[in-house]
Amino acid sequence: MERREKVEREDYQYESPTLKAVRNALYSMLNGHYRNPGILLSPMRFAMGKELSYCTYRTNE
Repeated sequence: MERREKVEREDYQYESPTLKAVRNALYSMLNGHYRNPGILLSPMRFAMGKELSYCTYRTNE
């Protein structure tokens, strides 16, 4: 949804206000330890990246 909007607007810095609110709620609930929520395929699942002091990686824990 957001990616399609970025392409249509030709503005790749655009963030959907609704999705931004959801991201902020998730970050605050998880105390900032996880970032970059998204959907992974095969098998389809929700995942967020775990923040470490030196890197970020995807996890579905």
